[in-house]
Amino acid sequence: MKPGIKQGSRLATVLLISALGLAACGSDNDNPNPAPPPGASAPPPGASAPPPAAANGVPASAGASVAAYIAYLKGLKTDETSLPVTIGGFVPPVDDTAPPTALGG
Repeated sequence: MKPGIKQGSRLATVLLISALGLAACGSDNDNPNPAPPPGASAPPPGASAPPPAAANGVPASAGASVAAYIAYLKGLKTDETSLPVTIGGFVPPVDDTAPPTALGG
């Protein structure tokens, strides 16, 4: 066997094993039922999950007026560590006669 062919087949084998190893490491763990924190009792099998905490929902005071809603939006954090805001059934207030208001800056 020629040295170039032998070296090429070894390289192909190493690349194949590396690709398989990387594919095995990848995970799209979309587990809808994560393990409960230590010390917490687990819900019985088949029980529905509790509703999300209201701490990251839109407060009722933000729906009082357009100005209150804009003040709430301007006060939101814009970093990568904040929890997403749960909108749920919240409907933002509307004022068709007011001029547009800039949110940034």
